[in-house]
Amino acid sequence: METAGRLIPFQVHEEYRKQSSPEMHLYKLQDGRLQVVTEGRLPMLLCGPFYILAQNKLALFLQACSIPNFSTKPAEVFRRADGKRWQSHYELIVKDELFPGSISSVDARGYRLWHFRSSHLFVSPELRDRLMSDFPELQYSPGFRGFYGIPSDELERGE
Repeated sequence: METAGRLIPFQVHEEYRKQSSPEMHLYKLQDGRLQVVTEGRLPMLLCGPFYILAQNKLALFLQACSIPNFSTKPAEVFRRADGKRWQSHYELIVKDELFPGSISSVDARGYRLWHFRSSHLFVSPELRDRLMSDFPELQYSPGFRGFYGIPSDELERGE
């Protein structure tokens, strides 16, 4: 998407209509492990307070794209009650942060990733185009459209 001749990043999330059961909710502990708080399915992409998780296939795909300021580490998801562990996801470590006030001025050319408040993932238009063919279950929203708590006039002005 372009605004005044500039490319705008897209927020990426899993398509909600295809979900057959609620998503798992996690709590990130100080040591980096992720504890299950609410049972549910562990989707391909799971964003929550201070974490962004991607299934191994998606994380490896992103690693292969040579994206600047981006790395991954295996996520340690566990359920305290019985000690069950999931090793199906990586934590995405995205160093570049995006804000409503900066979205219209970021360089969104090439393959790029951003986070918002360490809880939402954004991709450049070119990376979105590549992801769309290999990961059809993911959806994309331009900029901050649809975010709660951000006044719509801020979104229109790109603040």
